Amino acid sequence: MKNSKNDWQKQPEKADYSKVDEAIGKAQAVDRTKYTEQSLAKLDEAVNAVVRGLDSTKQDEINAMAKAIEDALAALEEKQPDKDKGMSKLYFVDGNNKSMAKMNLKAGSTGTLSLQSEPKDVWTKYKNE
Repeated sequence: MKNSKNDWQKQPEKADYSKVDEAIGKAQAVDRTKYTEQSLAKLDEAVNAVVRGLDSTKQDEINAMAKAIEDALAALEEKQPDKDKGMSKLYFVDGNNKSMAKMNLKAGSTGTLSLQSEPKDVWTKYKNE
């Protein structure tokens, strides 16, 4: 029986990318409006670092790619709400322009309203906003 070179020298098997594919699926499902640009950039970097077509001898590297994506997903930082977004500024001035009060209201907000008077020299600052 004649042995060919390929009979004793097997080709490496294809690598298992299932963990990488699962992590990429999670990354694609992220609501990108909720997270900071910086943390999303790290996630994109991890996803873009994936190298396809490696064989089973590189499985540790492939698993590390999946872990890098999972780590980036876990490290996503939520955006902090803009505390002035959706706010309306109201100014109250008495009939003689002697006292003035400023109030910020958020649409749909409820609660107790308290006004504090501010000196008249502050009026110019608010008047020009």
